[in-house]
Amino acid sequence: MKKETPGPRRISLTEIEEIFKQRILGADELMADALARLAKVRKAKLKMDRRGQVEGAQKWGARDARVAVLREKIVINSNLISEAVAQAKRVRASAAASAPAPAKGKPKTDPKSQKRGN
Repeated sequence: MKKETPGPRRISLTEIEEIFKQRILGADELMADALARLAKVRKAKLKMDRRGQVEGAQKWGARDARVAVLREKIVINSNLISEAVAQAKRVRASAAASAPAPAKGKPKTDPKSQKRGN
């Protein structure tokens, strides 16, 4: 018995466009989530550096080079957190703006299905 192989599947351009839109929107959401996680991790690091700065200043003095390095890390982490949060908001807003709008009006129904009671 010979098995028939199906021919190439035909995909409309609108279907391809929808697939690409969905993938792009999914990528935006993934990026926004990753940026939010980055901000969360950096906040934890910032908290540790602040605690280390206080302990280092008590132990070695506020002018010690190790304490100065922690001060610089605190500034860098604070800036990175602000940028990550802002970028996550921009990405989410962009994704929401490019999301397909819901269809307006009544949904189209198949007249045949209405006759059969489906």
